[in-house]
This record gives sequence, structure tokens and C-alpha cells, in this order.
Amino acid sequence: MVPLSHVRGATDDPSFIQHGLGFRSGGTGFPGLIAEGHFRKNGDRLFASWRKGDQVVVIELEGEKWDRLVIGCTNAKSLAQLINNSI
Repeated sequence: MVPLSHVRGATDDPSFIQHGLGFRSGGTGFPGLIAEGHFRKNGDRLFASWRKGDQVVVIELEGEKWDRLVIGCTNAKSLAQLINNSI
């Protein structure tokens, strides 16, 4: 669980998955189908939970093990807005 005080913001970013998540260091990943687990991209530590057909929300964190959470959901724009309105 991540405290809300450690969330810097969230974006609806459909291109984030399309450009790849970088090096997988634990979990499952198959480009365009599934990204579940730990990844490293441009020096950032990511935790991803996404499957084909999901929209993508990228949550920026500070003071946590992960720099970003890459989450699949059905309405990324609404989820990002909800997170940003809460911080």
C-alpha cells in the first residue's frame, strides 16, 4: 500500500506501454499482451500490472521502493483525475 502523501501525480498515458517498460527484473512480460511485475526504464524502478485491452495510468511516486506504478484499468482518464484531485 502506498500512502497518498507519497503520490506526486497520475497521468492517463496510453503510449507508456507502447514504448516498452524496459528491463524486466521479476514477473511476466510479453510486449503488447501483458506486463506484470518489476521493470527498470531509464534508471527508474517501475511496478506494472497491465494486460492487453486495458487503458494505462502512470502514477508517479516519491519516497517509495518504486518510482512509478503502471496500472491497467478500464477508464484511465477518470482514475488519473481522481488520484490528482485527492493529492
